[in-house]
Amino acid sequence: MQSDNLNELAAALAKAQEEMEGASRNNVNPFFKSKYASFSDVVQASRPSLAKHGISVIQRTYREDGTLILETRMLHSSGQWISGYMPLNFPKDDAQSRGSYITYMKRYAYAALVGVYTDDEDDDGEAAVAPQRSPQMSNAPILKKDYERISSDNIKNIMFEIGEHTDIAEKILQQFQIQKMSDIPKEYYLKTIDKIRTTVNQRKNS
Repeated sequence: MQSDNLNELAAALAKAQEEMEGASRNNVNPFFKSKYASFSDVVQASRPSLAKHGISVIQRTYREDGTLILETRMLHSSGQWISGYMPLNFPKDDAQSRGSYITYMKRYAYAALVGVYTDDEDDDGEAAVAPQRSPQMSNAPILKKDYERISSDNIKNIMFEIGEHTDIAEKILQQFQIQKMSDIPKEYYLKTIDKIRTTVNQRKNS
């Protein structure tokens, strides 16, 4: 959604983006030990330039038809605005996971609307912890050359299901004989989630 006119907002944003610096990756993803730019990094990289040109960004959550929605709205001093909306589908229902997931989604929604870039390649937590792998499981599925891969939302859900059990990620990569999580076949997504949950529950109960 947006205001009737965007000419002043668009002009101001263009000037702000010209001045923005990249967000540095100073944090380590606990799932795969890869570096990423935190929400704070992204905001700090953009807020001075946005404020200089009369732009602010607000985020809020609300419920619509039982679904929690994240709204990210960009406002200009002229009164013009534009909003983006994202449904929040929590992979876990405990308070800590919900808080982390909301922060994660806020970061991506904010960066997408503002246009902040990171200063090196973003693997979105998908990178493998080891660059080379040899087949270790005889029952590894045979993958077609051009098979359909899981979505970015699927990857996020898998990461939250794994939690602190990072060794599970390595086992998944070995199982499919792949180099990164984004190469998991879409047809095996639900089976992978079930396997992770079973493994994690077994560890909790042992």
